[in-house]
Amino acid sequence: MQKYRLSAFNVTVQTDRGSELLYNSNTGAVLEVAAPLKNILENGIDLLSYSAQERLLEGGFLVDAEDNELEMVRFRYERAKHSPILVLTLCPTLSCNLRCGYCYEGEPTVQPVMSEEVIRRIVDLAAKMGRSGVTITWYGGEPLLAKDLLVSIQKRISDVAPVMHCSMVTNGTLLDARTYEMLVKCGLKRFQITVDGMPHIHNTRRATITGRGTFDAVINNLRQIQADHSTISIRVNLDRSNLDGYLNLMRFFAGDARLARYVRGMYPARVTNWPSVPCRWSALCYSEEEFGTEYLRLADEVYAAVGESIVQVPVPRNTYCSASAENSLVIGPLGEIYKCWTSVGNPSAIVGYVGEDMVPNKAELDFWRSWTPFSNERCCSCNILPVCLGGCPAMVKSKMVAIGHQCVREKHIIGEVLLRAQRRLMNERNVQCQEGLESRRQ
Repeated sequence: MQKYRLSAFNVTVQTDRGSELLYNSNTGAVLEVAAPLKNILENGIDLLSYSAQERLLEGGFLVDAEDNELEMVRFRYERAKHSPILVLTLCPTLSCNLRCGYCYEGEPTVQPVMSEEVIRRIVDLAAKMGRSGVTITWYGGEPLLAKDLLVSIQKRISDVAPVMHCSMVTNGTLLDARTYEMLVKCGLKRFQITVDGMPHIHNTRRATITGRGTFDAVINNLRQIQADHSTISIRVNLDRSNLDGYLNLMRFFAGDARLARYVRGMYPARVTNWPSVPCRWSALCYSEEEFGTEYLRLADEVYAAVGESIVQVPVPRNTYCSASAENSLVIGPLGEIYKCWTSVGNPSAIVGYVGEDMVPNKAELDFWRSWTPFSNERCCSCNILPVCLGGCPAMVKSKMVAIGHQCVREKHIIGEVLLRAQRRLMNERNVQCQEGLESRRQ
């Protein structure tokens, strides 16, 4: 009886040198072999050296013939879904100082901020459910419109529960150096800021309510803040109208000494055609498959121009996002509870209120509680299931795609991603080798 078999989660691609590049989506391991993996198995693993056997087994490319890999992935998923960690996304206000055309929260209006009663209930919730740990993401609206309130809530939660990680999604216009330092001191470790292109692009997409551009404000803040890509990531929302501006933006950041430190944290993101996105924007949105093709083109252009790779080998995850986890809650300023970020501000998506037992929309709550990629045969037979865990549930819920077709872009371009990652690694090794030779000559 055969002791080992090929993993169901292997991806193979031929290199231009005739070798085979192996990737296992269950471990994230990448390995280059001279002969096709199936030939290695057919000839017998015992013919390989001990070190070669170890690399194939440790990378997950070969697994025990009796192993049920799908059940292992399901186990990790269920464990994450029922994790005791309390995952809070807090929106102290839904007010926003910008009017971004593609925002799925709709037109910004003056909104209330969290009341003392709502804050007290959130703190009580953290004390009761956060004993194993709490993660906090500050969201909105624009959370820094309620900066002082945010800091107060953060400190009060930290007093009653261990806060494991804290981050913020902000448009960056109000994140000056002083505010940044204050937030870091109270426990925030990661910030996401959006810049959609150079001024003539960004300012038309992300203007204030009065129509004033925001590019200079965001860029000036980034220059003054003492941080880098390890704490601040720059999201660039792309569609058909601004895709070609991405390279110029990367060049701009790379060519500025005070902005270059953020380059490795810059990444392209697809503007998703959510049902709530204005119709005028819908025609500009790419599908995941279309965006995958453009993503590869951008990656090649950026690498050639500034020497940075935006291509990353996908890593396995335990859930697609936290929305399907039992203890993950998005809480609005009135204490209303949602399960998904894309539902914020939608009254029909409210599943409860902090400190109350009432469930306004049981069907909504049931969808998220029952969601699993393992009920779909197409997902279960996919060799990159551990990377996406079924993709975005909200896309299925919104009837944007049929279940089993909410595939992430990596599904369509994984082979090309692996080849580009390999070329980058080889180039880096060549540079290091050349530098080593030059240092010996000196």
